[in-house]
Amino acid sequence: MKFLSQTLNDEIIVIGGRAVHAYDCKNVTSDGDAMISYRAEGELRDSYLITKNPRRKKSRFQCEANCDIDLYVGCQHGLRITFEEIQAYHEKRDGMNVACPEHLLVLKIDAFKDRHGKPKGAKDKEDLIRLLIHAPFKHPPSILEKHFEPEDIELHLEKNL
Repeated sequence: MKFLSQTLNDEIIVIGGRAVHAYDCKNVTSDGDAMISYRAEGELRDSYLITKNPRRKKSRFQCEANCDIDLYVGCQHGLRITFEEIQAYHEKRDGMNVACPEHLLVLKIDAFKDRHGKPKGAKDKEDLIRLLIHAPFKHPPSILEKHFEPEDIELHLEKNL
């Protein structure tokens, strides 16, 4: 993922578990998730075979390092936070552009709700805990307030977080 951040600059922002691990310095797999601009998607299409998954509202490609990267493009992704907002608050960590902890928290909550009871749900729960313990939450609370929904606050009761 570092090579993409270096190549595409701030047109690609790492999200998901890879971004969480950038805050707590744990080793991770080479696979990852990223939000990218339309321009960056065009640049990647020039060099890589990108497969769209309309049902999941994402694309996927395999880079030279033989890693799978899920891409959430522009405003076509259906995630709760826009690319432009993620881009405005991103941070540089471990040579990558990563979403700020506040945005990661919202995105990880959505992943956990979607995958609770499935194998990846346990990983999402672990990522949420790591994020809450290790990440430096330093942006205004309004970022979280803007995106939080009532069921997010009740999540710990229902899902035993």
